[in-house]
Amino acid sequence: METMYSKCARIVAMLVCTIASLTSLAAQTPSLRGTVTDPSGASVPDAVITIRRAPNTQLQTKSDAAGAYVINNVPPGTFELNIRRPGFAPFTASGLNINGPVTLDAAMQITLEAQQVTVNDDSNTVSTDPTQNVGAIVLKGEDLEALSDDPDQLAQDLQALAGPAAGPNGGQIFIDGFSGGQLPPKANIREIRVNSNPFSAEYDRLGFGRIEIFTRPGSDKFRGQFLFMASDNVFNARNPFVTAEKPDFQSKFFDGNVSGPLSKKASFNFNVERRLIDENAVVNATILNSALQPERFNQAIITPNSRWNISPRIDYAINTNNTLVGRYSYSKVDDQNNGVGNFSLASRAYDNFSTGHLLQLTETAILSPKAINEFRLQYQKRNSGNDGDNTIPSINVQDSFQGGGAQVGLSRSNISSWEISNVASFTSGKHAWKFGGRVRVSDTSDSSPNNFGGTFTYAGVAQAPTLDANNNPV
Repeated sequence: METMYSKCARIVAMLVCTIASLTSLAAQTPSLRGTVTDPSGASVPDAVITIRRAPNTQLQTKSDAAGAYVINNVPPGTFELNIRRPGFAPFTASGLNINGPVTLDAAMQITLEAQQVTVNDDSNTVSTDPTQNVGAIVLKGEDLEALSDDPDQLAQDLQALAGPAAGPNGGQIFIDGFSGGQLPPKANIREIRVNSNPFSAEYDRLGFGRIEIFTRPGSDKFRGQFLFMASDNVFNARNPFVTAEKPDFQSKFFDGNVSGPLSKKASFNFNVERRLIDENAVVNATILNSALQPERFNQAIITPNSRWNISPRIDYAINTNNTLVGRYSYSKVDDQNNGVGNFSLASRAYDNFSTGHLLQLTETAILSPKAINEFRLQYQKRNSGNDGDNTIPSINVQDSFQGGGAQVGLSRSNISSWEISNVASFTSGKHAWKFGGRVRVSDTSDSSPNNFGGTFTYAGVAQAPTLDANNNPV
């Protein structure tokens, strides 16, 4: 029989052989290890080590605090090694055969941080381009976003930018090259030029205080926007001159714009603007009561104002060298209870209205690579008027009150105008030539029965007549 000693010896021998076999097998398993250092030999921790093999084999690890890394259980084959660490240039090695234990140390190079400084030439230098005069202002793109959406405030801002005009007639506003136009809604504006080349022979007046506005063309895709603004008297403080209940006030502004293609050769841009303002005027006067004694008179009067503006535009490409642009604008303004406030009593109120129609056609022709011709035609019709009661006289008591009727009566003004212009531009070498002309024809019809009822003026309340409940002399 086998002794206990022999059995133990056999078991020990078997264990030794098994351990030796496992150790030999582990030593032959493919793996990758190494150390990551910088140019000075110092270790680089947290470097990302990645080995890849097509199509989908990828193994990844990080170096430890001593810069050492190891990737075990690597499938035999050829790999691409990539080591990355912020602040160092990537370390790569291609065609790395890993069929057993492989050791690869990587010395990474420090990268120099590149900085780029762009200097724009925005200095105030003298330019030979006549449109680049020092006083010129060009607004387009994001610059237009800084302007007010309120049409009244927008007009004031542009007039402030343009500054005073040369001559007694004030500034000029040109819409798409046409004179005498009305300021379009902000959503319709593509570019604004202020005081550009004021001494050009193209202008019939000195070009200071000149505002040129170019409207948006149609777009190749359908686009639209809608704007609504509102204000109410709950957000306003009380007028210190109003002793009664705070008067009503409301302001509503609607603006909608849509543009898009009509066909392969045509596009459109359509804008509608509506504004409703219930403003108020405060009367703060001194009148005589029934006992002929002076007394303070205070009243808040609603002065409604409404506006319409409708403006479509169509762009049409006749052929590769000719384009046609047509633009129409309709505007309507109604103002009620004008002429009241301060010393002026409610009986002095009158209404004001105006309607306008504007039609513009522009044909642009490319005559040659060096010649362009632009023909413009505009028709404008505007009717305006005042409705006031001048059947009774007006009473003016200095520094006290103004009562009686509004002496504007039934005033009317009808204006029709045509404008035709043609501008041809040529280039020859370093020279540019521009030839053209403009013809304006206007027909005006005015009717003004101003002060038909007469006006009586007094030096003070001691000489003023007594007024009835309608603020008419007794």
